[in-house]
Amino acid sequence: MRDKRIKPNTNYIIKRCSYCNGIFYAKRTIAKFCSDTHRVYSHKEKNRSANYFGKDPNEGAWLPPGTIPSNEMPESKLVFTGDLASLLVEISEYLTKEELDRKLESILGLPPYSETKSWQDSSEQIINNEYYLEVFRILIADYKLYVWPEEDNNPNSSGEVLNLKDNIIKELTAQVEKHRNVVENLENENQNQKKLLNAHEKLREQRKRMDG
Repeated sequence: MRDKRIKPNTNYIIKRCSYCNGIFYAKRTIAKFCSDTHRVYSHKEKNRSANYFGKDPNEGAWLPPGTIPSNEMPESKLVFTGDLASLLVEISEYLTKEELDRKLESILGLPPYSETKSWQDSSEQIINNEYYLEVFRILIADYKLYVWPEEDNNPNSSGEVLNLKDNIIKELTAQVEKHRNVVENLENENQNQKKLLNAHEKLREQRKRMDG
Protein backbone atom coordinates (compact mmCIF):
# COMPACT_ATOMS: atom_id res chain seq x y z
CA MET A 1 0.00 0.00 0.00
CA ARG A 2 1.31 3.46 -0.93
CA ASP A 3 2.54 5.68 1.91
CA LYS A 4 0.55 8.85 1.36
CA ARG A 5 3.07 10.89 3.34
CA ILE A 6 5.71 10.32 0.63
CA LYS A 7 5.34 12.60 -2.38
CA PRO A 8 4.56 10.60 -5.56
CA ASN A 9 6.15 11.49 -8.86
CA THR A 10 3.02 12.75 -10.58
CA ASN A 11 -0.68 13.49 -10.16
CA TYR A 12 -1.08 14.38 -6.49
CA ILE A 13 -2.97 16.86 -4.33
CA ILE A 14 -1.52 18.32 -1.13
CA LYS A 15 -4.00 17.83 1.74
CA ARG A 16 -4.19 17.89 5.54
CA CYS A 17 -5.07 14.76 7.50
CA SER A 18 -8.38 15.21 9.35
CA TYR A 19 -6.96 13.28 12.32
CA CYS A 20 -3.32 14.35 12.83
CA ASN A 21 -3.36 17.58 10.77
CA GLY A 22 -0.23 16.38 8.95
CA ILE A 23 0.43 16.92 5.24
CA PHE A 24 -0.15 14.01 2.88
CA TYR A 25 -0.26 13.57 -0.87
CA ALA A 26 -3.61 12.37 -2.20
CA LYS A 27 -4.64 11.16 -5.61
CA ARG A 28 -8.32 11.89 -4.98
CA THR A 29 -9.92 15.14 -3.82
CA ILE A 30 -12.17 13.30 -1.33
CA ALA A 31 -9.24 11.80 0.62
CA LYS A 32 -9.29 12.85 4.30
CA PHE A 33 -6.65 10.78 6.08
CA CYS A 34 -2.94 10.20 5.65
CA SER A 35 -3.27 6.51 6.53
CA ASP A 36 -5.81 3.77 7.23
CA THR A 37 -4.69 3.81 10.87
CA HIS A 38 -5.69 7.43 11.30
CA ARG A 39 -8.98 6.76 9.53
CA VAL A 40 -9.76 4.09 12.14
CA TYR A 41 -8.64 6.31 15.04
CA SER A 42 -10.83 9.15 13.78
CA HIS A 43 -13.85 6.87 13.49
CA LYS A 44 -13.36 5.58 17.05
CA GLU A 45 -13.06 9.10 18.49
CA LYS A 46 -16.08 10.33 16.58
CA ASN A 47 -18.26 7.54 17.92
CA ARG A 48 -17.05 7.38 21.50
CA SER A 49 -19.02 8.96 24.36
CA ALA A 50 -18.30 12.59 25.17
CA ASN A 51 -19.03 12.28 28.88
CA TYR A 52 -17.69 15.49 30.42
CA PHE A 53 -18.35 14.25 33.96
CA GLY A 54 -15.87 11.44 33.29
CA LYS A 55 -18.03 8.74 34.93
CA ASP A 56 -21.39 6.98 34.70
CA PRO A 57 -24.00 9.59 35.75
CA ASN A 58 -26.24 6.76 37.05
CA GLU A 59 -23.54 4.93 38.97
CA GLY A 60 -25.08 3.13 41.95
CA ALA A 61 -28.65 3.87 40.84
CA TRP A 62 -31.22 1.25 39.84
CA LEU A 63 -32.67 1.77 36.36
CA PRO A 64 -35.78 -0.03 35.08
CA PRO A 65 -35.06 -2.70 32.45
CA GLY A 66 -35.08 -1.25 28.95
CA THR A 67 -34.03 2.24 30.06
CA ILE A 68 -31.91 4.07 27.50
CA PRO A 69 -30.02 6.58 29.65
CA SER A 70 -28.15 9.72 28.77
CA ASN A 71 -24.38 9.44 28.83
CA GLU A 72 -24.15 12.70 30.71
CA MET A 73 -27.34 13.32 32.67
CA PRO A 74 -28.52 11.14 35.58
CA GLU A 75 -32.01 9.74 35.22
CA SER A 76 -32.91 11.60 38.41
CA LYS A 77 -32.88 14.78 36.29
CA LEU A 78 -35.41 13.40 33.79
CA VAL A 79 -38.49 15.68 33.79
CA PHE A 80 -40.29 14.58 30.64
CA THR A 81 -40.79 11.68 28.23
CA GLY A 82 -43.17 11.99 25.30
CA ASP A 83 -43.81 13.23 21.79
CA LEU A 84 -42.32 16.28 20.08
CA ALA A 85 -45.29 18.61 20.51
CA SER A 86 -45.47 17.92 24.25
CA LEU A 87 -41.69 18.27 24.51
CA LEU A 88 -41.78 21.77 23.05
CA VAL A 89 -44.48 22.78 25.53
CA GLU A 90 -42.46 21.34 28.45
CA ILE A 91 -39.12 22.83 27.41
CA SER A 92 -40.68 26.31 27.11
CA GLU A 93 -40.94 26.26 30.92
CA TYR A 94 -37.13 26.44 31.10
CA LEU A 95 -36.19 28.50 28.03
CA THR A 96 -37.14 31.90 26.73
CA LYS A 97 -38.75 32.09 23.30
CA GLU A 98 -35.49 33.43 21.86
CA GLU A 99 -33.46 30.58 23.40
CA LEU A 100 -35.89 27.99 22.09
CA ASP A 101 -35.96 29.55 18.62
CA ARG A 102 -32.15 29.32 18.43
CA LYS A 103 -32.20 25.60 19.26
CA LEU A 104 -35.44 24.56 17.55
CA GLU A 105 -33.84 23.56 14.24
CA SER A 106 -31.28 21.37 16.03
CA ILE A 107 -33.98 19.68 18.12
CA LEU A 108 -36.20 19.03 15.09
CA GLY A 109 -33.23 17.58 13.23
CA LEU A 110 -32.21 15.05 15.89
CA PRO A 111 -32.15 11.49 14.51
CA PRO A 112 -33.62 8.86 16.87
CA TYR A 113 -31.26 6.74 18.97
CA SER A 114 -33.05 3.66 17.66
CA GLU A 115 -31.40 4.41 14.29
CA THR A 116 -28.06 5.97 15.24
CA LYS A 117 -27.22 3.88 18.34
CA SER A 118 -25.26 6.99 19.36
CA TRP A 119 -26.24 9.18 22.31
CA GLN A 120 -23.97 11.91 21.00
CA ASP A 121 -25.72 12.06 17.60
CA SER A 122 -29.25 11.86 19.05
CA SER A 123 -29.02 14.45 21.82
CA GLU A 124 -28.86 18.22 22.06
CA GLN A 125 -27.47 20.14 25.04
CA ILE A 126 -28.78 23.60 25.95
CA ILE A 127 -27.33 25.89 28.62
CA ASN A 128 -28.64 29.18 29.93
CA ASN A 129 -28.12 31.11 33.15
CA GLU A 130 -30.56 28.93 35.13
CA TYR A 131 -30.44 25.43 33.68
CA TYR A 132 -28.42 22.83 31.88
CA LEU A 133 -30.85 20.90 29.66
CA GLU A 134 -30.57 17.91 27.40
CA VAL A 135 -33.02 16.72 24.76
CA PHE A 136 -32.51 13.04 23.89
CA ARG A 137 -34.51 11.53 21.03
CA ILE A 138 -35.00 7.84 21.79
CA LEU A 139 -37.50 6.70 19.14
CA ILE A 140 -39.09 8.39 16.15
CA ALA A 141 -41.91 9.77 18.34
CA ASP A 142 -40.30 9.52 21.78
CA TYR A 143 -38.16 12.23 23.39
CA LYS A 144 -36.60 12.65 26.83
CA LEU A 145 -35.89 15.97 28.52
CA TYR A 146 -33.38 16.29 31.34
CA VAL A 147 -33.10 19.47 33.40
CA TRP A 148 -30.29 20.26 35.84
CA PRO A 149 -30.89 23.56 37.68
CA GLU A 150 -27.78 25.70 37.94
CA GLU A 151 -28.04 26.01 41.73
CA ASP A 152 -28.29 22.24 42.31
CA ASN A 153 -25.29 20.41 43.71
CA ASN A 154 -23.57 18.35 41.04
CA PRO A 155 -20.20 16.64 40.58
CA ASN A 156 -18.65 19.95 39.51
CA SER A 157 -19.30 21.56 42.90
CA SER A 158 -17.21 18.97 44.74
CA GLY A 159 -14.17 19.65 42.56
CA GLU A 160 -14.20 16.17 41.02
CA VAL A 161 -14.24 17.58 37.50
CA LEU A 162 -14.15 20.98 35.84
CA ASN A 163 -17.28 23.02 35.37
CA LEU A 164 -19.33 21.54 32.51
CA LYS A 165 -19.81 24.86 30.75
CA ASP A 166 -16.08 25.57 30.82
CA ASN A 167 -15.33 22.15 29.39
CA ILE A 168 -17.77 22.60 26.53
CA ILE A 169 -16.46 26.09 25.77
CA LYS A 170 -12.85 24.88 25.85
CA GLU A 171 -13.70 21.95 23.57
CA LEU A 172 -15.46 24.18 21.04
CA THR A 173 -12.69 26.80 21.20
CA ALA A 174 -10.05 24.13 20.57
CA GLN A 175 -11.97 22.81 17.57
CA VAL A 176 -12.37 26.31 16.11
CA GLU A 177 -8.67 27.04 16.61
CA LYS A 178 -7.72 23.72 15.00
CA HIS A 179 -9.81 24.45 11.91
CA ARG A 180 -8.46 28.00 11.75
CA ASN A 181 -4.89 26.69 11.76
CA VAL A 182 -5.71 24.18 9.02
CA VAL A 183 -7.21 26.92 6.86
CA GLU A 184 -4.22 29.22 7.44
CA ASN A 185 -1.75 26.47 6.60
CA LEU A 186 -3.60 25.58 3.42
CA GLU A 187 -3.71 29.25 2.41
CA ASN A 188 0.04 29.53 3.00
CA GLU A 189 0.67 26.42 0.93
CA ASN A 190 -1.49 27.80 -1.87
CA GLN A 191 0.46 31.07 -1.78
CA ASN A 192 3.75 29.17 -1.94
CA GLN A 193 2.52 27.14 -4.89
CA LYS A 194 1.46 30.35 -6.67
CA LYS A 195 4.91 31.83 -6.07
CA LEU A 196 6.55 28.72 -7.51
CA LEU A 197 4.30 28.86 -10.55
CA ASN A 198 5.07 32.54 -11.06
CA ALA A 199 8.79 31.87 -10.75
CA HIS A 200 8.49 29.03 -13.23
CA GLU A 201 6.65 31.27 -15.71
CA LYS A 202 9.34 33.95 -15.37
CA LEU A 203 12.05 31.38 -16.10
CA ARG A 204 10.16 30.23 -19.18
CA GLU A 205 9.86 33.82 -20.40
CA GLN A 206 13.57 34.42 -19.81
CA ARG A 207 14.45 31.27 -21.74
CA LYS A 208 12.20 32.33 -24.61
CA ARG A 209 13.90 35.71 -24.77
CA MET A 210 17.33 34.06 -24.65
CA ASP A 211 16.36 31.58 -27.37
CA GLY A 212 15.01 34.40 -29.47
